[in-house]
Order: sequence, then structure tokens, then C-alpha cells
Amino acid sequence: VSQSRYAPNKQIKCEYRPTMLTKKTATVDHDVLVSRSGKIKDPANLVACCKPCNAQKDCLTGAEYRHLLNTGFYG
Repeated sequence: VSQSRYAPNKQIKCEYRPTMLTKKTATVDHDVLVSRSGKIKDPANLVACCKPCNAQKDCLTGAEYRHLLNTGFYG
């Protein structure tokens, strides 16, 4: 996760929901899973998200998960 995008004193929202993250609730997720050709250490493939989204996203790409959230599939 790039230093400028996720500065330590900057308030960060979950990549997938409008939830503010704290040190306790933030996780780093691969937008495209490594098992699906995502780059493991590419900063462009890393996003900050909340623990529930990280767990619920599971094996989906960020785009697939956002689509399910926008269609109301995941509440």
C-alpha cells in the first residue's frame, strides 16, 4: 500500500464500503487475488478495507465484490 495514498495520520475509508478504518479494523487486501493473476507486491493491487469486507470478499476480485455490493446481494 503506497505511503502517499495511506499516510499514517490520514483518515482512510474501506475500499468497498463507506466505513472509516482504524488500526484495529483495517486490513490490507489484494484487489485481484494472487491466485487469479494479481501481483503479490504491486502497490496498485493492494487496498485498505475493513475486516468484514476482506472476509466476505473471499475469492472475488474487487470489481466483482463491488458489483455484488451495488446490486444489494451483500447487505
